[in-house]
Amino acid sequence: MGTRLNAIREACRLTPDERSEDNINDVLEFVRDVKFFAKLTNLQQKSLCKTMTIESFDPRQNIFEVGDVGDKYYIILTGSVSVQVPVPNTPCPNGIHTVRCDCKNRPLETTVFLAKGSGFGELALQSDQPRSATIFTGEKTEVLVITRDDYEMYVGALWEGVVRHGLAVSLHKIAVFLADVGSMGQQLFLPGSSNTWKVSRIRSCTSVFNA
Repeated sequence: MGTRLNAIREACRLTPDERSEDNINDVLEFVRDVKFFAKLTNLQQKSLCKTMTIESFDPRQNIFEVGDVGDKYYIILTGSVSVQVPVPNTPCPNGIHTVRCDCKNRPLETTVFLAKGSGFGELALQSDQPRSATIFTGEKTEVLVITRDDYEMYVGALWEGVVRHGLAVSLHKIAVFLADVGSMGQQLFLPGSSNTWKVSRIRSCTSVFNA
């Protein structure tokens, strides 16, 4: 296990352009069964593994707090954390709020503990909604990190835009090809057409897919 963890650490120390296929696969082997990753395509998984980084936290440290606006999703590589949420139906500790208190110092309770291989913070990849929980380390903890920018590039709206653009281009090429084929079919059988001209015409039609 130590060798595997070191391979992941080494991969994440490299820039995305420096990471080899083996580096990417080292990270992917660890995260592929995380619920968040299971719903992604293999290409999306590898793209995120190419850009993922590592952050380290000391024991009894907050990774983020209730009310923070985040832009990162985390997967625990080593260590463990507790998920703490505001205690319901408790008065505002500062006497400011009567309905819903969002003061930083309001009392929290632990609802669950997360260990190696667990992910948290997924909503921050998709919205600016404040964090609904505080994540508190129980020991020295390393986490793999995906940023919203990388998520948007390889999974979110930007990725969908690229896919839609690629599909539109492909459909246009098909339409052009079919139109050329229809025209070529008529011309190839005209009396007096040379074989050289026919070969040239066929190459002209098929070249649209290499553009």
